[in-house]
Amino acid sequence: MFHSIFEIKYETGRRERVEIDAPRILLGSGAHCDIRLAPEIGEWEHVVLTVEGDTLVARLLARGGGAIVDGAPLQEAALVDGSRLAIGAFEVVFRRAVGALEQKPKRSTPRFAVLLGLLFVPAVTFVAVQARRVESFAPPAETPSPLGEVKKACPAETRDRALVLAKEKIANGHAKRQRWKFHTRDGVDAVVSFEIASACFAAGGDGASATAAGDLAASLRAAVLHEYRIHRIKLERALEGGNAEAALAFVKLQREMLYTRDIEDPYVRWLTIMQRKLEAHLSQG
Repeated sequence: MFHSIFEIKYETGRRERVEIDAPRILLGSGAHCDIRLAPEIGEWEHVVLTVEGDTLVARLLARGGGAIVDGAPLQEAALVDGSRLAIGAFEVVFRRAVGALEQKPKRSTPRFAVLLGLLFVPAVTFVAVQARRVESFAPPAETPSPLGEVKKACPAETRDRALVLAKEKIANGHAKRQRWKFHTRDGVDAVVSFEIASACFAAGGDGASATAAGDLAASLRAAVLHEYRIHRIKLERALEGGNAEAALAFVKLQREMLYTRDIEDPYVRWLTIMQRKLEAHLSQG
């Protein structure tokens, strides 16, 4: 497994050192990203780092923003020890770990007889080769919702502006709703857009439109929460059945739906660790 060390300087001045064992590392503002950027700094998925042979290669994913590697604009670049990647005020230095290319011998028996039913067996430890150590891989007792409280306030200051914003949000909500089965987080965005539209129509004096937008928001909110519960159940079953590929897919779907949650949320962190463990397992064949 390729072992990567990153020395990170955030736009706030905070510094951090992280170690990641994974064949693919995402940098971006999305909650599913391995290295998080502030939304005003980076795109949802801004840069991807992939292990190719004995090299870590950086590629730009963002369409609306750029990145600099060792002083040159990034499109694609191989990183060497000490390579410096900058995205606005965010900066990360890649350090190649000593012995990063050493491979441990493969076992002849499967690493997972099952994925240990981790959602319900806190005492069992899930182990993947060279993945980051943690004390337990049982999920936290509290599971966050992908949706917060219903948005009841319109951010517009005047009645006319409220109606303009309501129309913008209702159009955005309809567009997002059409795409949410293909782009999971769009469902979350659509609910928020409809709720703000309802609040702004009400603030602008259009009661009928406020009710209609509120009904759309309530219906889609129920559908999004139902799908989120289904993903959790399917993840549970995939882990109990030892289906690593399916488990990884449902972990990613949940992370996508929880994109508004901070990476420090215990359940989001658990999903992040599980994703790395599953990817490490699958990369070993």
